[in-house]
Formats: sequence, C-alpha cells, structure tokens
Amino acid sequence: MNNMNKKFRHVILASVLAFATIFTMASSASAQCGTCPSGSSGANVNSGANANLVFISRFNDLVLNFDQSFELVERNFGTARAITLSGAVVGINVSQLQLQASNFGLPMNRFLMAEIIARSAGVTTTRVITSLGNRTFGDVALMFGVPLRVASARIGAFVSVFNSELALHSGTVQPISDDELIAILSRLFQNLDNRFNVFVVRLGNPTFDALLLARLALETNLDISTVRDLRLRFSNLTIGNFTGALLLASAVSAATLEEMGFILENFDVTTFYGAARALSANGVPVQVMVSRVDTFQRIVRIDTTMSTTP
Repeated sequence: MNNMNKKFRHVILASVLAFATIFTMASSASAQCGTCPSGSSGANVNSGANANLVFISRFNDLVLNFDQSFELVERNFGTARAITLSGAVVGINVSQLQLQASNFGLPMNRFLMAEIIARSAGVTTTRVITSLGNRTFGDVALMFGVPLRVASARIGAFVSVFNSELALHSGTVQPISDDELIAILSRLFQNLDNRFNVFVVRLGNPTFDALLLARLALETNLDISTVRDLRLRFSNLTIGNFTGALLLASAVSAATLEEMGFILENFDVTTFYGAARALSANGVPVQVMVSRVDTFQRIVRIDTTMSTTP
C-alpha cells in the first residue's frame, strides 16, 4: 500500500510540476505584455509595438517548448505514438489527424500548432495555415488576436502529456493502478461540477449551458447540434460528469463518438470504472485527461469572464 501511495504521489507531483512550469511562463508573459496581443491601449505607438514584440517572443518560446517536447516523444517512441498522444489531446483520431496534416503539406508539429492557434482564436485551421507564409507562429497568433493565456493552456496540455510519457519511459514515475486511475477520474469529474456550479451562479443556467455546449463542440470537433442532442440524451448526468465523459470519449475515439454516444468498446465512459477501462484499453494515458480537463476549465473560465465584462 505504501508503495502504491508513493507511485501515486509521484504521478501527481509530475503533473503539478509540468503545469506549474508552463503556466509560470504564461503568467510571466502576461505580466510583461499587459493586454497582449492588442497592445493598443498604450500611451503611444512605441509602447504598443513593444507589447506586440513581447507577445510574439513569448508565444514563439511556447512554440519552441512544444516542438522540443514533440520531438523527444517522436524520437523515443516513434511518430505513431506522438501522433496518437496528440490526437487524444485535441480529440481528433489518428487517421483524420494525419490526413489533415498531409492535405496541408505540413509536418505534424506545425499542423498541431496551427490547430492550437485556430481554436484559441475561433477561426478555421485553413485561415491560420494560409496566413503563415514566412511569418512565425507568434506573428500569426498576434494577427488573429489570440489571448496568450488561452494558447498557453492549450500548449501546456500537450507538453504536460509529452513530459508525462517521457517520465514513465525513463522510470521517473511509475504506472498507476486501475483503482488509482478511477480515483483520479472521480476527482476530475467532481472538480468540473464544483467549478461549473460557480459559473452557473454567476451567469445563470441558460447562459452558461449555451456557452459550455458551444465550447464543448469546439473542443471535441463535433457539430453543436450533436453536442446538444447528446446533452438531452444524457440529461441524467451532472454537467461535470457529462463534460468529463465527452472530453474523455473524444480523446479515446473521436471517430465513433457521434454514432455510439458514450459507449466505447463496451465501456460506459459516464462511469469512472468504464472511463478508466476505456483509457487503458486504448493506450491513452490518464495525463491526457488531466491536461484536457485542466485546459478546458481554464478556457471556460476565460469565456465566462469575457461574457460578464462590460
């Protein structure tokens, strides 16, 4: 039992450290560039230009961190594993992810970064890619008005998953048991309920539900009508359980989600046991869910703040 607790602490510590690193970078960037990327509230043109340059520099630092982590996973586990992990993070199945990157003629890491910018800005991936040319990703992110903290959360999700995979491979942390996995998922889903209840009080049920379902559609690559239909179909679930199950289902099997609901390979992912078994059976590490839920909560919090800002 002591050994299992030690393993569990190692996994949680690794997760906390990974998120702390990326979001410290994000906080530092936000503090230094103020309201980046706009930079238009300064007293003169120079202050705005300087803010933009800081934003571009900080964003490109995040891109470099992402590229290095992706390259390490690719080198240690092969391209297929790197793409599988990436697909789980963005909720796009491997074949679709490869097809999209191939259609644009981009290496996978560059396509993923374009996808991150597109989701952060609320534009299509095609628009982002056609805007690249000789520009850096920081330039394009600035062009589309990407909030640095949103992009940082998304990039941080990838880096955290990649680092977790590398830590397991190196023996820095040990695999967790099924019971520990179920406990982690239980806490994740409960945390979603707790956080969302706060947002419901702030915005009211209709407003928050509309905001949340729209964001879920974007994060899971599903049509908004599909997400609404699923919510009606599973109205017995709490909003946190529904959100967690949908994020997990899209991570495990985005291709079959629309047809099968929450039953994936005979595992009902609305239950903690079924969710844990679905992750294990498909080789999706729990850190994918930790990262996706953490990122989703942060982005929804930003959405709610923007919706209440005069």
